[in-house]
Amino acid sequence: MRGRAAIAGVMITAVFIALAAGSGCGSGSGGNNGGSPNPVNGGVDIRGYITSISAFEGGQGAGMLGSVLIEGEFEEDTSFDRASATVTEDTRIFIASGGDRTEAEFSDLEVGQYVEAVFTGPVAESYPVQATAAEIVVLEPTPVGEAVD
Repeated sequence: MRGRAAIAGVMITAVFIALAAGSGCGSGSGGNNGGSPNPVNGGVDIRGYITSISAFEGGQGAGMLGSVLIEGEFEEDTSFDRASATVTEDTRIFIASGGDRTEAEFSDLEVGQYVEAVFTGPVAESYPVQATAAEIVVLEPTPVGEAVD
């Protein structure tokens, strides 16, 4: 009987360790679970202003272009108010204007722009959250240097 109790104790401990290790990351609320995002169906993870942009200069990993810090407010259809979003070669970037979306590049992103982003893959639940952007849409191009609320 003593052997069974020891084995049960080890198994319970292993389960708790596994649960604790997995609690730091989750998937984005974009309903994408790592697949294709669908912002039309309420899959926006964050909406706010770009407050910082960092371009990666080699050595940061294949396909990684940079990151943007997005700061906004919790809204009914968003999950985060602040996020550091990594932009990769696979990130789709658009500029919305008059109901149309025009493809854009990482270099078109500017501090002060009002954007929404959809994440793909795991989200590191630090503050701000850290995630990879599947899509970034510039909603209102804002001249650089204009005050941001």
